[in-house]
Amino acid sequence: MWDPMYIDALVQGDQFTQNQVQVQYYEEPVLISANVAESPANIQSQLMMTVNFKQNDIGALLRLGDAKCRFTSSGGHKVAIEEAQLVAYPFTKRNEPELVNTVHCKSPRW
Repeated sequence: MWDPMYIDALVQGDQFTQNQVQVQYYEEPVLISANVAESPANIQSQLMMTVNFKQNDIGALLRLGDAKCRFTSSGGHKVAIEEAQLVAYPFTKRNEPELVNTVHCKSPRW
């Protein structure tokens, strides 16, 4: 993750907003393994994907992020976005960011 930047918009003339909107970039995780290699187009399958989160601040991602899974059809003509969760797998009762190693989501219905 890179350091956050604060964004203010020019309202009129030389006046800027003072809303303190914060933007922060992160490195996209790298897929290590997935429990499902393919899924029928008419069924939503549960996916557990073990990933390398690299140097990202997992605590910040859990607090501020909006995790999604992005799917592309085999021909590349369609893209679908599904809600996701960042979880520790195997599952544990401990809620510690450093244990998070998996992205959980459902495959889309095409």
